[in-house]
Amino acid sequence: MADKRGRFNHVRLIENTEARVVVHWRYAAIDVGYVFPGMDIWADEYYTITRMVGVRFVDIPNGDCRTRSSCPNGTTCLDNMS
Repeated sequence: MADKRGRFNHVRLIENTEARVVVHWRYAAIDVGYVFPGMDIWADEYYTITRMVGVRFVDIPNGDCRTRSSCPNGTTCLDNMS
């Protein structure tokens, strides 16, 4: 994400219960000069956090990029790379 000033992004809380928290983060896929490569290139990230694990799902429809990662509680993605 090159939008260092946060001009083109927003976060919303989808679910906040005792069992889990779901956060949606939408941001523009722009370069460091704030230039849009296309009109509708937006990335959507969903974070689902439960008591034992956190899951990150990234969806960039026009960029053909979809990733999903999960990390046990108390660890980061770098801790779980092999």
